[in-house]
Formats: sequence, C-alpha cells, structure tokens
Amino acid sequence: MAATSGEEVNVIFLSPHFPPNFYHFCVRLRQEGVNVLGIGDCPYHLLIEGLRHCLTEYYYLPDIKVHDAMLRAVAYFIHRYGRIHRIDSLNEYWLGMEAMLREDFNIFGQRLSDLERNRRKLGMYRVFQEHQIPCPLSEPVESLEKMLAFAEKTGYPLVLKPDVGVGASGIFKVDDEAQLISLMSDPPHGYLAQEFIPGTVCSFDGLTDRAGNVIFCRLLSR
Repeated sequence: MAATSGEEVNVIFLSPHFPPNFYHFCVRLRQEGVNVLGIGDCPYHLLIEGLRHCLTEYYYLPDIKVHDAMLRAVAYFIHRYGRIHRIDSLNEYWLGMEAMLREDFNIFGQRLSDLERNRRKLGMYRVFQEHQIPCPLSEPVESLEKMLAFAEKTGYPLVLKPDVGVGASGIFKVDDEAQLISLMSDPPHGYLAQEFIPGTVCSFDGLTDRAGNVIFCRLLSR
C-alpha cells in the first residue's frame, strides 16, 4: 500500500461492522497509522466500541447497495482526506460494489473484469485448466442436452452449485439421470455442474504481495 513521503494512507472499509468478529482488521490498520474510513448501513452509535474508536470517520448510509449514494460517500472522503489508496470489505457480497468504485475513482485493486475470473467458479476453472492444475471437470448448467453429455463423460453423481458465492448454500447432488431430467425441466439460473470427487476436505490459506511473492501459506485438513 504505497504512499508518497508524508502522505497519509486512506482506506475505505465498506460495512466494517460485518462480520462482527472481523473488525480487528480495521483496528490493526488504525494502529499502523492508516486513516480508516467506514461506510455502512449500521448507525454509528450501534457500532461496537472497539470499531468506533478505530474509525477516522464513518459515513452512514441506510442502503449501501445504491451506487449513486456510494459515489457521493467516496467523493466526500476524497474531498476530506485526499487520495484513497484502497477500498475493501470483509464480505464477498460487496466485491462488485468495491470494483465499481475502484473504476469510478481509479483506485488500485480488482476491477469488474477481474471478478469474471476470480469470483466465478467457472472463471477459476478456466484458470486451473490453463495452468494444468487438477480440479473437478465443470460445465455451466444451460440445457438438458449439455448436462446429459456432461454426465456421460463424468458419471454420477453430479454436484450442482451457484457459479458465484461461497460456502455450501444452494449446493445439491444429482444421483442419476432421472433426477437430472427432472431438475432440467426448470433449470437453476447461474449454476455450475461439477463431477463428484470423494476425498479429504482441506483448507488452504495463502497471502501474496502485489508482486506475487508468497508471504504466508498454510494447509489444513480435517
């Protein structure tokens, strides 16, 4: 997060109060001398004390999904504090809004075009294929004909999941052709089908700097 000599670093956090146990990111930034500027839909007096104390300023908006209102909020902070070095949040829901605001104000970070690759499962699948990284075969859920051909190639069961989203919400398994035909009579929108891979559930945590150098990595299995 580079800044010119003597320039204060300004970071905008969207919805800094959620998830409630993640506010420590804002606390640590403030301890490093960063101006932490919050925009959220929670009234200031309802923020937990630890978060209130680390925010340089907080801009309350009843609905932070409204792009025009967010434009005015960011413009206000630029007028007050100068260049914004980062816009971030602690929730995947705001990735699209973050990207739009970065494009609006030419702020460093991923843009809307980047989200097509690294937010969508199909986008990451194509990256894995390009770099020959083993991963489950995947196919967008578009038509019964394509799904039957995909099942012929992978076998059953199939796993269907939203192309965008984290966690297990909305994921289900298709065990046979009869289930697949029934499902495709009213196909789910924005879904991806994958071959079912049995194995051990692992979690890989990693962090790189902006040059791609690995700063931290950890593999957990359960």
